[in-house]
Amino acid sequence: MVGMIDVLQQEHRDIARLLDMVDQQINGKVALDLDLLHEIVEYCLTYPDQYHHPKEDLIYRALCQHDQRVEPAIDDLEAEHEELAILTREFAALVEQARAAGAHHPLSFKELGQSFLDFYRQHMTKEEQWFFPDALKTLAPEEWSDLEAEVTDPTDPLFHEKGADRLRSLLDRATI
Repeated sequence: MVGMIDVLQQEHRDIARLLDMVDQQINGKVALDLDLLHEIVEYCLTYPDQYHHPKEDLIYRALCQHDQRVEPAIDDLEAEHEELAILTREFAALVEQARAAGAHHPLSFKELGQSFLDFYRQHMTKEEQWFFPDALKTLAPEEWSDLEAEVTDPTDPLFHEKGADRLRSLLDRATI
């Protein structure tokens, strides 16, 4: 399998772990920890939006160059990245309001948090089920090399060596 897709799939698994933590928090499976939610949302505001999604966007554009018939579906995925960013910012604002007030409104947390979770999971499933396989079938090895040369993202700050202590701290505070 192509290295870039391997990295993206690992990042999806990592994000899914965080989404599971959010799910436990907003659905009352564990005591609400606003600091934990803050940490998770801050991560989602940075690494996926700044590094993960741009990698996918590079592949999207390469696929469109091969077959313009996929362009509407690709446009949908790019629009979903924008929608994820909006949902993440909205959820982050709600978490920050709750942290500042020392309380939260359970219904708003559950509604917005569930929308955030559902949309994120649905988006990743769509990418895993058709986008990644289509990219692997369509793009030639030299195209993958060119795409990988364009990627200049740092090591994921949470799920790799540099973020190990921070991740361990998050995992210690949540049961997943």
